[in-house]
Amino acid sequence: MFFDYYSQELKETLDQISREDIEKLEGCIQEARENGKHVFVLGNGGSAAAASHWVCDFGKGINVGNSRRLKIFAPSDHSSIDGHCPDCGAYDLHTD
Repeated sequence: MFFDYYSQELKETLDQISREDIEKLEGCIQEARENGKHVFVLGNGGSAAAASHWVCDFGKGINVGNSRRLKIFAPSDHSSIDGHCPDCGAYDLHTD
């Protein structure tokens, strides 16, 4: 059954991810956020869609209240800009 195969593959993949590596990535992202640095997420082909999705989730989803905005972009598309415009207005897009 496909579900069994998929679940097993997913579990094996997740087991290969080091918690230490995830913590390093979190630290790098937090440092970029605190220091106003830019984060670029790259993807090619189908992975470009994943990069765009990541940018949307991180660019808007992790900002709470008056927290400093993470400047995150996917060079493969412009949806990271389009997704922000309705929130701030096109004239304020590049002021952050």
